[in-house]
Amino acid sequence: MRRSLCLFALLLSFLILAEFVNAQEVKKDSFVLAAELYSFTYKEPQMRDKGVFLGILGSYTYRDGLMLSASVRGAVGEVDYSSPISGEVANIDDSVFEIRGLAGADMTFDGGAVLTPYLGLGFRRLYDNSGGKATTTGAMGYDRESTYNYIPIGAEYSTMLNGNMGIKAAFEYDYFLYGVQRTYLSQVSSYYLDVENRQESGWGLRWSAVLTAKFHDSEVEFGPFLRYWEIDDSDWKVCTVDSAFICKEPENKTTEFGVTAGARF
Repeated sequence: MRRSLCLFALLLSFLILAEFVNAQEVKKDSFVLAAELYSFTYKEPQMRDKGVFLGILGSYTYRDGLMLSASVRGAVGEVDYSSPISGEVANIDDSVFEIRGLAGADMTFDGGAVLTPYLGLGFRRLYDNSGGKATTTGAMGYDRESTYNYIPIGAEYSTMLNGNMGIKAAFEYDYFLYGVQRTYLSQVSSYYLDVENRQESGWGLRWSAVLTAKFHDSEVEFGPFLRYWEIDDSDWKVCTVDSAFICKEPENKTTEFGVTAGARF
């Protein structure tokens, strides 16, 4: 935690300095409403979830040399579970909720290109509704809730290609603060306890590139994106009523790759 606080303070100092150096006269407020369609893959050493998600994202951004942004997104999808040990289950309902706040500074270059380094805070929640479903081997499923708390550290680059069209690209490293994995094992049997495991280490990456086009008083955007998480083993917790067994959340990887389309007002 001390290392993350030092990193946060260092980058915040850089952004404040950049704000004073590159402050602009024009103030701009903008809202974005966009849809997402993406493939989703979650892997542990002995299992995999794979499916397709459809989501919606809304954001507000204030710019006046300094950049402040807040966004929220939600998505729903169906995943297929497969494991060499437990068997398979199809069409499991999953949902994602994420909220983020960013602060950065616009650095303008000749020709109108803008580079915006930023950092912030993020929260992500994934819920898997496997409770009540049986695998092909007869194993019973259970609901799982995964939450991540993290610091986004990245930069966005934007430039105009001509008078009406432009491109925006962003790359981000997500510094993982901690996560909580809630596993509702009591849905399988009263012998099991609902377990809350804490995850202390991991990291994430994000990349996006969108083509923008002016349309009357708004701007439309379209392009691909990639989100990736790699999280280490959690701590161990007792998971049965007689304390005979302990459980952990195994190391895991999540990949989300898709396209987004929306409008900026």
